[in-house]
Amino acid sequence: MNHKWHLIVSFKTELFSEYLLQRGLRDDLESMLPEVGLLHSTMFIDNDVYEDLNEIDSMEKAYEKDLVPRAKNTYSVIKEQSEKLDKVVEEILVKLLKDEYQSLEEIINDFNKFAKQYQRAVCLIVIPTVIDLLLEKRVKSYIVKSGSSNPDIDFQEMAISTKIIDTIKEKSDLLNIISTLENDYECFEDIPEELVNNYADVHSKQYNWLYSTLFVGRPYSKENVKELIKANFGYSKNEIKNLQDSKSKQLSRASELIEQLKNIQWQEEARLLQEAIYYRTARLEWLNKSCNKIKPFFELISKNLDISYEELIYLLPEEIVNGLSKNSVVDRSVIADRQKSYALILSNEESLGLHIGNEVIELKNKYTKNQDNKDIKGTVASRGLVKGRVKILKDRTEIDKVLEGDIIVTKLTTPDFIVAMKKAAAIITDLGGMTSHAAIVARELNIPCIVGANNATQVLHDGDEVEVDADKGIVRILK
Repeated sequence: MNHKWHLIVSFKTELFSEYLLQRGLRDDLESMLPEVGLLHSTMFIDNDVYEDLNEIDSMEKAYEKDLVPRAKNTYSVIKEQSEKLDKVVEEILVKLLKDEYQSLEEIINDFNKFAKQYQRAVCLIVIPTVIDLLLEKRVKSYIVKSGSSNPDIDFQEMAISTKIIDTIKEKSDLLNIISTLENDYECFEDIPEELVNNYADVHSKQYNWLYSTLFVGRPYSKENVKELIKANFGYSKNEIKNLQDSKSKQLSRASELIEQLKNIQWQEEARLLQEAIYYRTARLEWLNKSCNKIKPFFELISKNLDISYEELIYLLPEEIVNGLSKNSVVDRSVIADRQKSYALILSNEESLGLHIGNEVIELKNKYTKNQDNKDIKGTVASRGLVKGRVKILKDRTEIDKVLEGDIIVTKLTTPDFIVAMKKAAAIITDLGGMTSHAAIVARELNIPCIVGANNATQVLHDGDEVEVDADKGIVRILK
């Protein structure tokens, strides 16, 4: 088969998740979404995810007819499967809390239940991207056909979710906590420590998953929340008003632009775009919550295998079961190699090829395209003009590099980047479009953002001083 490999996203994923994602594309996708069929070909090479454009085109064609009902059904399936996964997780947590696991066989049975539901849920995160790409092309064409003088700006302003993703809801909830405290106390130092601790404890438990993506990340701790309460005390009411006013203006403008489209079907698809933007991030947030909650169970498994949690998530499901049932654990040096980098390739219906070490380097060299063009240009996702110092983020392990006012430059953002994104003056990504995570969050936070710049991570370096012109989609190196 002649593949047309195309780099879709760059996403640091532990082997356990990526393996089940690819296996789900091969084994489960068709049963959940018959009109889509199966994905037979995908590659994960050291964080970079490549899809076969032939198959992406085929999936787009499956959605082209009856786009709105088919897309809505897809979102319904994603939500339903996320709820099934969470139900299994909750059942396992109840057993853990009651100390009901008396044998390895019971642990294996529940691990298999979790893995089955997780495989079905995680493979679905691929599909909204296909819908997004199709919607973006179609809605942009409708805007042009309706006589817009600024189609790119109109699309940007139309691409606003009517629902609030939990990442942004967390900020609103935190500001409301601070506002409540401000009503009773003039300065932070006057608040009884026990009261701050109580608020911080409840909030951090509700959003414990916030700084995680799938099985990796840091806990959103009580101390994190206390620091944020202190830093924002005295400013909450203005921040709340700014958030509300900004969202209200965005939604009003988006509604106005949709009404200007000349065809009822075009308006319907534009409203679907708003729904698509919500699901683009929400689907991953739901997975992150389940993965975060299941961690105590995975730690129990790790203890029985005499390895760390960080090592466990670089094992295949079969290897975990074999380790528990036959006391046959993969050599730790092999796990360490996988943690450094790995490639996982699904090239037909029969096999999943796992590669580590020099094989990953060879594959990366084969498929990575070096950008000769030194001009940095992309799509405006959120407007503004700022100057700042560049911080290149290879992946989520480097988010602590970002200081207040820095310019984040990365291939793609995921929800666990949020702690850094809230500090940033602007965001630039190599990949993604108007419905990408970076674009969605930047618009919610009113941060200038340029996406799809292709070469930003190759041209720019840590410490470069740049001007981000997110009105024109251009980045200029100043120093």
